[in-house]
Amino acid sequence: MSKKSVVEFKTLQTLSQRLSTKQPYLSDFALNKLALEYAIIKNYITFFDLKKYKISQKILEMIKTCGEAIAVSNLDVLSQLGLKVGKTVKTIEL
Repeated sequence: MSKKSVVEFKTLQTLSQRLSTKQPYLSDFALNKLALEYAIIKNYITFFDLKKYKISQKILEMIKTCGEAIAVSNLDVLSQLGLKVGKTVKTIEL
């Protein structure tokens, strides 16, 4: 009889990753130096029911992009290089 080898892959999941699955809106605040402003305007849009206006969504996108740009520019050099290079690991499908 031949023995079958079983390969088991385990994933590492941080607490912040777990939290983001339970509270997905929190990912909008990650790496965003304007997170407070983003949250205030998002709540304002929701409270006054302004979601139907495209301009309100555009403003949120602009704040999010600017906040992320500020946050990334304040990262250390190694983190910025990692973002610039991106994923370099080849994925092999089994």
